[in-house]
Amino acid sequence: MKNKYILDKEILIGIKKKDEDALNCCIDKYGSYVSYIVSNILGKCCSNSDCEETIADVFITIWEKIEQIDINRAEEFKSYLGAVARNKSKNKIRQLSKDNEIVGLEEAIIVLGESVEDKITAEEIHKYMIDCIKQLSIEDRKCFIKYYYYQMSIK
Repeated sequence: MKNKYILDKEILIGIKKKDEDALNCCIDKYGSYVSYIVSNILGKCCSNSDCEETIADVFITIWEKIEQIDINRAEEFKSYLGAVARNKSKNKIRQLSKDNEIVGLEEAIIVLGESVEDKITAEEIHKYMIDCIKQLSIEDRKCFIKYYYYQMSIK
């Protein structure tokens, strides 16, 4: 079961049988896909080890929750895997924000360019954004940061 082009249904059947080769096939086939999703969500707010841990958590979840996946709907497995990756990433952000390991808003705005002009422009934008956010009420500020920075629901 070392073929990267193996069908999702065969992978799922193997994982249901607790075949580690099937899980390795799944990782080979979808590892870069899951990594892309996790990296885009966790981005610059988390360390590489946090990203790697989250990617591993995605595949561990597939291994542990395989009984909940309908093998007859194997064509939807990639979408399911993407949803698990997104949810695990958001959970990691929530966990790290509770542990105060995520940088604050002021440190989160990244200087995009390398030139002096780009840095000055980025600093001006940074100051303007901070000023605008500080004008919001505390509750609105929390909602803004949760929604736009941590990608959390504001319900």
